[in-house]
Amino acid sequence: AVVVGDDRQLSAIPQIGIAQDRNLMNAQGLGTQGMGRFAQSRRSLFDFANDLPGVSRILLRDQYRSAPDIVDYISDQFDGGKLRPAGPPDRFIPPEGAKPGLSWNDVPAPPFPQRANVNPAEVDAIQRHLSNLLEVQGYRGSVGVISPFRPQVAELSGAITNVIPSTILDEVDFRAGTVDSFQGQERDLILFSPCVGPFAAPSAVQFLQKDWRRLNVAISRARAVAHVFGDLSYARSGKITILQRLAARATEPRSKASD
Repeated sequence: AVVVGDDRQLSAIPQIGIAQDRNLMNAQGLGTQGMGRFAQSRRSLFDFANDLPGVSRILLRDQYRSAPDIVDYISDQFDGGKLRPAGPPDRFIPPEGAKPGLSWNDVPAPPFPQRANVNPAEVDAIQRHLSNLLEVQGYRGSVGVISPFRPQVAELSGAITNVIPSTILDEVDFRAGTVDSFQGQERDLILFSPCVGPFAAPSAVQFLQKDWRRLNVAISRARAVAHVFGDLSYARSGKITILQRLAARATEPRSKASD
């Protein structure tokens, strides 16, 4: 049996509860003593297989989805430098004038507490950028908009669909979603709204801090360009370490590795 998975991305969401799990085990004559190790309600098949001693483990190093700069970031930050870009260059479709890789638009957060994890400045910036990109420049690569928070996704989706004709959005396979709902998908261009700033709710900051895998999923959905729209000075402040590292990678020049 070969089990394939990625423990550097978000865990599977259990489809059953612990009581149903126990009933299923009892129905099959399996003892429920110490059942946590096998419980589908608590852990995935990948988690179980990954914990078995003596199991042969094979790392799939080649990442075919994303542009080299995106793969390098994911590899350095989340996979110990073990990934290598393997996608053919002609597969990537960046917007005109943009290089494949990471990009950041500085969008200062509003100077007042954010209501229900909604950042109107980021909503407005993304909507205007996308309108120009699709209606003026005629970009026709696939497009996704991602945020960690459902209320922000709802605001983004409404602002975009109210302005840009549905025929154009259908052409670019547009979708707005949370990081969790976007796992397993990909687009040529991903616009990411972190939705945090100096006046963000502590719960929102903690939500991003507590699981670095959420940022890994968001950025790795992009094939050509992962474009962040967020408060750059807040990101650089280090309140959220993984966001600080992403900002540095997207905005600061990097020295090229030797051959």
